[in-house]
Amino acid sequence: MTRLRPVIDEREAKRLRGLMEPMVLEEHLLSPRWLREQGWVAVPVEQKPYEDGIADMCQALRALNINRCVVAVNESLTSTQGFEAAGIPLAYELEVSEKAFWEVNAMPELCHFVIFPEDRSFAVLQGRLCYIVAGPWSFVETAVGGSIERAWDEIDAVCQVELDAGQVEGQILRRVIREFRP
Repeated sequence: MTRLRPVIDEREAKRLRGLMEPMVLEEHLLSPRWLREQGWVAVPVEQKPYEDGIADMCQALRALNINRCVVAVNESLTSTQGFEAAGIPLAYELEVSEKAFWEVNAMPELCHFVIFPEDRSFAVLQGRLCYIVAGPWSFVETAVGGSIERAWDEIDAVCQVELDAGQVEGQILRRVIREFRP
């Protein structure tokens, strides 16, 4: 099996995206309601440092005995119609390995996506500025490198830099922080 395999069957891709839909509120935001129903913690993590933490993510997944995940495109209907017209799959199967996660990060056509297992025991959303890592406390703690509080402090600092620079991304990030910060 390849590390990242496109789901070609249209019905299967729709089924997998259907699993994602209740978890997501917007392209850059997991559903706070759905997360509360799961009793999960969710932490935004800056993209670049998170990429350095792929080993931590893989370790967290192995601790849950997860070997494969779904990567589902999390774009608006208009965008997904463009994906389909261009022949870009809307879902992928991902082997849990550092190389596979790097493959996902290297795909320029994937800007907004959610990684999750079919049992939805965790979720990682890639949004515009950050990843949102969500799941049981122990999973998130391992996935963010061992300290949820440190991860919150780091994303607060990133948000402040964006706000000070007058960037719209700072407003988006502030909203994400408001939704998820305990």
